[in-house]
Amino acid sequence: TSHEQALLFREKESPWTVDDVALLDECAELLGEWVRPLSATRETHSGYRELDAGEMRYSNRGGGSAHTSTVAERAHLDREWVYGHIVVDEAQELSEMAWRAIQRRAVRKSMTIVGDLQQSSHPAGARDWNETLSWAGEKMALFTLNVTYRITEETVQSAIEQLVKSGGNPPELVSIRSGSPTIHQSLSENEVVDFLTTTMSGKAGRACAIIPDSLLSHWQEQFQAQSADLGFGPAAIDSRIAVLSAKNTKGLEFDVVFVVNPDEIGCQGVRGSDIFVACTRATHQLYLLEVTAD
Repeated sequence: TSHEQALLFREKESPWTVDDVALLDECAELLGEWVRPLSATRETHSGYRELDAGEMRYSNRGGGSAHTSTVAERAHLDREWVYGHIVVDEAQELSEMAWRAIQRRAVRKSMTIVGDLQQSSHPAGARDWNETLSWAGEKMALFTLNVTYRITEETVQSAIEQLVKSGGNPPELVSIRSGSPTIHQSLSENEVVDFLTTTMSGKAGRACAIIPDSLLSHWQEQFQAQSADLGFGPAAIDSRIAVLSAKNTKGLEFDVVFVVNPDEIGCQGVRGSDIFVACTRATHQLYLLEVTAD
């Protein structure tokens, strides 16, 4: 439709997104790869290949041919490279177009695919494995893992409660160990930093404050200078208490997790996916904090 076509247009200086990778690959497959006319003419007539700065340095050191590279490096430079077996993690985040890009590189359709539907936050992500992977046909063997060794019974219960509250479907998830109960706390904004640092002063390990997307810039502006224990941005996880969004904590785990304003986080993801991710980052202690503006 014309509306869908209009959605493809963005400001000229807009940054690339992860989804652009699959889109560009699809275009290259259907339309062919684009070669700059000027570059093509120059290569045709002069017959030389430009060396980049890295290749020049390699040659100048007497390292031999600049074309020497590993199999991984050659695969990285070849869009049509195919693999004998592909491992896909966080598979619930892939769109149909992204799956087609992967299929083009797996001619045998031999894959190990790992994902959690409850954590799917992509608008075009997986909703049902049989539907998403229907292209695999009878070759697909589906195994459901419902035992967790990483988080406690108490955290599992809290995570599922928050997920259902936000419109998600409860998974069959069982923990093999129990721990401390989830702690609920209400705070004003000017109490947050003291609460986080005081709580962690008597605890070992690492912590993370997982906050709504809408608060990230505000918290960094307000609290970064108040405590060296709090970390923001790309280096946040190197700090005693990392401050991150739910999406940026996927695949990570922390001894202690403070989930700030869980209802708001529950509303920002698809069917409660963000709040489920946030709660299940805690390996020992989970806090659910309601923080109000002063």
